[in-house]
Amino acid sequence: MIGGKKQKHRPLRLKKDKRGRRYIQHEMRGNNNSLKKAALSWSNSNEVAMIKSIQDANFRESVLKNQQELDKETKKKIIDLTNDQQVKQEIPIIKKENDRFDQLEKRLSMLFEAKEEKLKRRQEKDDRSMEILYNQKLTEKRIQELEGKIYWKNLTATNDLVKEYLNSTMSSTKLSTNLGNELKDMVKNQRISVIDLIVSFSQDLKRKQKIGSGRSNQGLYDSEIERIMKPYHRKGFERVIASDQLNLLEPKSKMSFIMNLDPHNKPGSHWVAVYIDADKDKSVEYYDSFGLEPTDDFMKQLKDLIDEIDPDYLFKPNTLIKIILYTYSK
Repeated sequence: MIGGKKQKHRPLRLKKDKRGRRYIQHEMRGNNNSLKKAALSWSNSNEVAMIKSIQDANFRESVLKNQQELDKETKKKIIDLTNDQQVKQEIPIIKKENDRFDQLEKRLSMLFEAKEEKLKRRQEKDDRSMEILYNQKLTEKRIQELEGKIYWKNLTATNDLVKEYLNSTMSSTKLSTNLGNELKDMVKNQRISVIDLIVSFSQDLKRKQKIGSGRSNQGLYDSEIERIMKPYHRKGFERVIASDQLNLLEPKSKMSFIMNLDPHNKPGSHWVAVYIDADKDKSVEYYDSFGLEPTDDFMKQLKDLIDEIDPDYLFKPNTLIKIILYTYSK
């Protein structure tokens, strides 16, 4: 008590005097809260540490309180945004746009996969086409090896032996023996090489026959054959047709076409080729990779086509061995 009045002591910051001693400065205030005078009191190190810890605790409490108030305000804003009708409308729109983006990305992925698959199938078809052309060249080379080695009178008999081997259970040894008997007039060395060539080639053909009847997944579509034969149009190749479309061909003295043995309203079975030369060779050549004879219905339609080309033309299909060898090389 100073002057008979009750005083309030308010602690202030710690300070140091000139000697470096710490002290606490108190403000003396009256009842009317007016500043009267400042009082000084010395403090030891324990009191300083205690005061500092109290100040730190007050600071942490203040920070925590401010954070709690901030969290309350943030939570309130989130609730207000959730209840806002405009925000409710914008959220589905954003979700819808994200769904459209996902659908577009998925569709593009499917398109790229389909394009890669299409390119892969096209590459496989091109590889098969190149294989066919290679086999044709190989067959032509084999035919050249046979030319001049087989007597003309032995061609038909040799052709029949090859057909019999392909369409029956005849063994390759039996075929070799029969060919040797048929070609006994040839020089021995030539006869052996020719027999080996025919037997080897016939074995390959018979092996291909066991794979299928021409309806396997490795077959070619008519559009693919048209593409392969496009360079030969200027040499007389007409088109690819079904077995009931011979009447669509324009009669010409020299022409060729590829025909499927199924009619146009069926999925397709086996391909054959026909070459007509009414000028020079006076012959019709029928190419069948299985060595089968043409059907009666086809022969009738072909005869009608030949009559349109030349009524006096002698219709006689050519079935020489070199034709069979050429056809079997696919």
